[in-house]
Amino acid sequence: MDIAGHQYTWERSRGKPEWVEVRLDRAVVTDSWLNEFPLAKLYNLEGSTSDHSPVILVPKKSESRQFQAHFKFENAWLIDPMCFQLVKENWDDDVGRDIQQKVRKCGEVLKKWGKDTTSNFGFQIKKYKAELKQYRGERDVYSIQLYEEAKCKLHKVLD
Repeated sequence: MDIAGHQYTWERSRGKPEWVEVRLDRAVVTDSWLNEFPLAKLYNLEGSTSDHSPVILVPKKSESRQFQAHFKFENAWLIDPMCFQLVKENWDDDVGRDIQQKVRKCGEVLKKWGKDTTSNFGFQIKKYKAELKQYRGERDVYSIQLYEEAKCKLHKVLD
């Protein structure tokens, strides 16, 4: 399959005269598989700590439908003291309610509060991936430095 994103999936000696980039990682599909998944895409993901870029095959049969997102707790919220404060306040305010009602109420409050926090992570991830893409094939010292800085920032946000 053709790959979306940077065409090379492996590199060695970035920033040195002997720097090499090659497309080693691939996805092989048959015509019958492509008929079953006509909207499938193969993506080269940026920002790996390995010398190989991860690739992902997304097998889509048809356009996806809109659906209501369910609440998902983000582990990244645990480093923010506000998360604990919100849970404590809402849990303590619901005296006399059963556990399910308390959990539901905390979930609603955290979902509303976490929307800004989580969307900020998404924005940062997109920003740093765009920077990686911009400097990926450049061979001058300054671009290599900017690439490495963006890579470190991306990994910090992902952690």
